[in-house]
Amino acid sequence: MESEVITERWIEIKNLTGKVITVIEILSPANKRSDGCLDYQRKMRDCLDAGVNVVEIDLLRGGRHAVQVPEDGLQAVEGTHGIICVTRAARRRWHEVYRWPLRERIPAFRIPLRTTDPDIPLDLQPLVNRCHKLGRYWQSTGHEELRPPLPKSDAVWAADVLKTFSAAG
Repeated sequence: MESEVITERWIEIKNLTGKVITVIEILSPANKRSDGCLDYQRKMRDCLDAGVNVVEIDLLRGGRHAVQVPEDGLQAVEGTHGIICVTRAARRRWHEVYRWPLRERIPAFRIPLRTTDPDIPLDLQPLVNRCHKLGRYWQSTGHEELRPPLPKSDAVWAADVLKTFSAAG
């Protein structure tokens, strides 16, 4: 039996000498499984210990809580699933947290650079929309059951969105 090779990818922002300033990580299901979660969290702590800013983007609805901000430190916001957590190496106990309901666009957020540089805004929503369209995910039958399942009102909304994408195809 052949085992699946998992390729982890992230973005590194470096200065002119090649020193990593900021790491941007989009969490995968492997990062949120019990065995992979501990490795992932250790990797992020190692980045912060090395003076590297960490930006974590978790668009997955299932799996363990894995971002740097403790789960009990998050304010509960009804209907939110995604989380973006920005942790600056210089202030690692303070986190910028972005959350949004499924029906709203992903908010633009700030990418930290060197402490002497201003942050740069990143708007992911146009990229997600483009990937959805070019990847033809809108052609999915939509019959696969989501885990965890969407609340009924969100499921109806999601079905309507998929119909809109399909019609625009």
